[in-house]
Amino acid sequence: VAFMGTMLEGKKQGLCTGYYSNGNIAYEGYFAKDQMHGNNNRIYNTNGNLIFNGNILGGKKEGQGHLYYDNGNLKYSGGFCNDKTHGDGIQIWWENGNLKFEGNMIDGKYIFF
Repeated sequence: VAFMGTMLEGKKQGLCTGYYSNGNIAYEGYFAKDQMHGNNNRIYNTNGNLIFNGNILGGKKEGQGHLYYDNGNLKYSGGFCNDKTHGDGIQIWWENGNLKFEGNMIDGKYIFF
């Protein structure tokens, strides 16, 4: 993946954009010490479709974010902790757009009360 952005001591730093070999954007977001780190980072598939939008800290999804299916439909909306789905008020959809789950998750697992 080629990129445009700032380097500091040979590592990506600040706002960077990466590109697949086909020219489509692979990612847009902020970096610290060569890892995605910041709010409103975006990751795309090789076809140029958005597959993640949200917070990334130290290269891992952390805080609020959204995952998308390859067709562009929303797959997940809610929190992340250490790269796993996590938190209250999470919503997950089927690929056709119908709601699959609404509730709480801990460490990527559904929580039922």
